Amino acid sequence: MPAVETVKYILKNKCSVARFGDGELNMILRSLYGYDNSLESGFQNFDDSLGNRLKEVLTSVKDQENCLVCLPGCMFGTGTGYLRDYAAEFWERYTVRKFNRVVALLDKNYTYGDTNFSRFYLSHRDKSHTREYLNLVSRIWSGRNILIVEGQKTRLGVGNDLFAEAASVRRILCPPTDAWGSYERIFSVVESEVKTMTESASDPLVICALGMTATVLAYDLSRIGFQAIDLGHIDIEYEWMLMGATKKVPIPGKYTNEAYVEVTDNISGMEVYWNEIIKTIC
Repeated sequence: MPAVETVKYILKNKCSVARFGDGELNMILRSLYGYDNSLESGFQNFDDSLGNRLKEVLTSVKDQENCLVCLPGCMFGTGTGYLRDYAAEFWERYTVRKFNRVVALLDKNYTYGDTNFSRFYLSHRDKSHTREYLNLVSRIWSGRNILIVEGQKTRLGVGNDLFAEAASVRRILCPPTDAWGSYERIFSVVESEVKTMTESASDPLVICALGMTATVLAYDLSRIGFQAIDLGHIDIEYEWMLMGATKKVPIPGKYTNEAYVEVTDNISGMEVYWNEIIKTIC
């Protein structure tokens, strides 16, 4: 499905979302075929158990009634024509090198969503419908009580109005890198908190921004009846949109592995942010 249809599907079915980008696919390929320096990640150590869990999510789509699995549309469906040159070149090279091994893992009878539905601005040639598109995406959490599970200093929505339409926001902070190393603890804490939120009839939505770990977390939460959406990059894309950025630039006060800068607390919205944090997992 194209990005817009992916969002409409999520809204209609109120499903969880497990997204596979190049990082998640690389982790699977390395666990299957061994070391390749093109498969390295800067924020997640290689772990066979993570590769195996990601493969499980990717290859068990028939058993996932409540979780939409997403792949890069530019690799498998929409093509790269809508992308700016640098992004198109990346995905064209990646497709040439990895397509055969990845497609062998896929179910040709399953309709995948587009992983890049959360990357709606910087890499796009046409930005004329960006605000309209973001309004559609924000309907996912409009009126919902959301639990954000994110890396420390990721700070989704802090200093902007991305989640202004949510009924409430709570946060669980996790390690900023190598989150998979703490996965059992993360899952246990998140499960407990969501159950508490559900008992109060608050219709919770879990939003995950935790790198490759978010893909597995969203899937595991969907299996026990909770809606969880891997929404990595959406806040940074929104920040770039607000500043009219033409390249990947650091966002003051927020960690992004794509444009690193030392993160400080000198941004607006921090007082509200501190009050939203209910747990920190080191």
